[in-house]
Amino acid sequence: MCKGTWVCFRCRTAVRRDTLRLVTHEKPALIGDIGAGRVRCPHCRRACQFMGPSIAIPPKRDLQSWKHLESDIIHFRLDEGERSKKERARKKHSIEQRVRDLKERPPSAQRSSLIKELQRDLM
Repeated sequence: MCKGTWVCFRCRTAVRRDTLRLVTHEKPALIGDIGAGRVRCPHCRRACQFMGPSIAIPPKRDLQSWKHLESDIIHFRLDEGERSKKERARKKHSIEQRVRDLKERPPSAQRSSLIKELQRDLM
């Protein structure tokens, strides 16, 4: 365990909470997420965004750096969404290819059950 940083861009406030050490490495899509609103800003009570355990937070008075950080997080989330979308498409294509290959083989009970299982994964 380590401390993760949550920020409120409206108030330019950072809050530290316990988090897993490699959370942003294993699940980068969590960066910029509000995490179901569990961490609230102590000033305005809005949901804070998760930044990870090792992000540099600018001083509260440095408005330009806060705007830059917010912009970086928005771009990161957009890029991560695109990467995730491509990964899902690759996985779907791989499963479809596997089903086609299995259908070309001679019929068997094991083949049929595997095809059904793969088709469930496609849904």
